[in-house]
Amino acid sequence: MKKITTFALLLLTTFTFAQTITDFDYDGMDDDWEEDNGLNTSTRTDAWLDADEDGILNLFEFQLGSDPQDPLSPSIIELASSDDLDQLINQAAVDITVIRIPEGDYDVNIDKNVNTNLKLMLQGGWNSDFTDYNPDFYKTTLNGKKLSEVLQFEVKNNKVNYSIILDGLYVVNGGGEGNLIVSDTKGNYCYLSIYNCKFYGSSKVGVGVVQSSTDSWPLTFVIKSIFANNTKEGLAYKTLDNTRSRLRVYNSIFTQNETYGISLEMLDAESKLFSEITNSVVYHNTNTGFYLKGDVTFDILYSNYDKIENIEGEADVTENASNIIEFGPSFVSASNLDFRLKPNSPCIDGGTFIGFGFVGTRPDIGVYEFDPNIGINDLDSKFEFATFPNPIAMNEPLNVYLNGIPNSKNLTLQLFDLNGKNILSKKIINSNDLNNSFTLEGINSQGVYFLKLKEGEKILKSNKILIY
Repeated sequence: MKKITTFALLLLTTFTFAQTITDFDYDGMDDDWEEDNGLNTSTRTDAWLDADEDGILNLFEFQLGSDPQDPLSPSIIELASSDDLDQLINQAAVDITVIRIPEGDYDVNIDKNVNTNLKLMLQGGWNSDFTDYNPDFYKTTLNGKKLSEVLQFEVKNNKVNYSIILDGLYVVNGGGEGNLIVSDTKGNYCYLSIYNCKFYGSSKVGVGVVQSSTDSWPLTFVIKSIFANNTKEGLAYKTLDNTRSRLRVYNSIFTQNETYGISLEMLDAESKLFSEITNSVVYHNTNTGFYLKGDVTFDILYSNYDKIENIEGEADVTENASNIIEFGPSFVSASNLDFRLKPNSPCIDGGTFIGFGFVGTRPDIGVYEFDPNIGINDLDSKFEFATFPNPIAMNEPLNVYLNGIPNSKNLTLQLFDLNGKNILSKKIINSNDLNNSFTLEGINSQGVYFLKLKEGEKILKSNKILIY
């Protein structure tokens, strides 16, 4: 049984946002709003809880302006197979719009001009009947196919307030400027929150934010999210003519990006950015972990990243770095996008409490808490994975034999062609079942294919299949 430990916050500071919001416990929620809605103004923990059990965290209920004690608030659109996701996103306007998206692959290229106040939440990671939420198990992928940005929001014509929340999504293969782009020249009170998301394989940045509205009060959260294998930065944040931008990054990972993990760039002498990066990994990016330019307040706490002298840029940096680990994070298999921690990782118990439950003496650094009783870190040497018949005719049932595999909720069999295209997928509901079979439907040509057994994104075994 997994033991979850929580502690009350011992040191509290008063934080005033937008001159009208007081946040004593620094959890991102207004104190008056917390008191009015039965929450606690003296602990950060309740930001990450779901008081009404409607699947939306209290922090996001605050950003949306909904009632955290009412499971019917906000109303939720559960995406059906007949729905057009692009159309639903483009139609979102003044009213709160929460779109719940079940597991599956979706071709998405959104360029939304935000002309009116907007409160929009896109939430993936649900099973097909919306009874269970687990983004690592029920993979909801928004795929740009390198055609253009997957999601782009432009605030440029009217003075508006907006809240944009992404939760439980894989956002991949963005073209144009990247996977998610938010460009704001007219915003007023502005929230962007990213939670439990993965940003992989963009043609430029994983996430790009440009704040150039002189009067706006923008606050961006990045929480438990992964930015990897992007052609440029994992996260690029630029500010022009704004002195109030704030960025908070908690328990996230930036790795294997082809320039920097994070770039923070002020585009003029007057702009300022207040950034806090806590319990996060910024490591093994091609250039360095960070590029900083301009007036940046840069707090990096209890994190794992390349040495401080490797920070590049022309920055007037106010730096506060403490409890930094400069050794590699020791992921299970970064090449297979498995960013769980190995038992010898220096990130285990290396973090600090910011409100999440944790295993061990202290929170871990990174997205996933290490627990030796959960997951498959080292497969038994007797593990067997066999397929028959092989070679096999098209549309003939393929039998798969498994033996010696530990129990896991997150196993899938996936068939790929030589170009890496996923042709078929099947979940392994019970890993104690030795025999599994599925029909090779949708195969249009003979040739060599690869059947892969995966736990999450980690490839456990791969067999070559000849189909004739």
